[in-house]
Amino acid sequence: MGQSHPSHRCGGQSHPSHRRGGQSHPSHRRGGQFHLSHTWGSQSHPSHRRGGQSHPSHRRCGQSHPSHTWGGQSHPSHRHGGQFHPSHRHGGQFHPSHRHGGQFHPSHRRGGQSHPSHRRGGQSHPSHRRGGQFHPPHRRDGQYHLLHRCDGQYHLSHTWGGQSHPSHRHRGQSHPSHRRRGQSHPSHRRRGQSHPSHRRRGQSHPSHRRRGQSHPSHRRGGQFHPSHRHRGQSHPSHRRRGQSHPSHRRRGQFHPSHRRGGQSYLSHRWS
Repeated sequence: MGQSHPSHRCGGQSHPSHRRGGQSHPSHRRGGQFHLSHTWGSQSHPSHRRGGQSHPSHRRCGQSHPSHTWGGQSHPSHRHGGQFHPSHRHGGQFHPSHRHGGQFHPSHRRGGQSHPSHRRGGQSHPSHRRGGQFHPPHRRDGQYHLLHRCDGQYHLSHTWGGQSHPSHRHRGQSHPSHRRRGQSHPSHRRRGQSHPSHRRRGQSHPSHRRRGQSHPSHRRGGQFHPSHRHRGQSHPSHRRRGQSHPSHRRRGQFHPSHRRGGQSYLSHRWS
């Protein structure tokens, strides 16, 4: 591999575009709109997914990712401290056919990450939100940090595939004011374990029940408060049906004084 530039060593100085300031190198943007940190959410750029196997000249640190994915697995040229080697670029920039002025055409996304109008689930790529332009510093403090590791992975602290910016998260993670669809904030969902007053199916307060099924303590069946039991277990004053308390039934052998006619069993036994 020979002597490498200090910025090419694993753990060396990262590229300016990946430092905390969020300012990218001019060659990494065209039109000042697209930053290399556009992760594809575990779906790689279409131009890097054709053959899967990376070229040997792109392997440094002894590892290469087979599919050049940009989410979770970094581009091979991002593995050496963040600095592109000149031989890994096309004149210092991506080939023009890979970008359209910093915005990807929907037809260039193959892994289901298409334009919002083409989405099957309605989840749009971050670069097409808010007017279709993505500026790197999307953290609230205006900073943006990308760590390059030599194990073939990079960590983008606000990557858009997986855990994204709090206001841009998708399923069950965003603030209620940012939800776009019928799915509400987790604490307001109909299913799952939510706030006690919003639970359903035997867990919520009776005043919040929405269906015929009442609170467990008010159900007709089962064993709850003694005054609410039935079928031979409740107090006679709470009986709702024809079946009376065992001590008041007409049939069966009970206390002699409870027999019909009010006369004792013994006095009429053999008469």
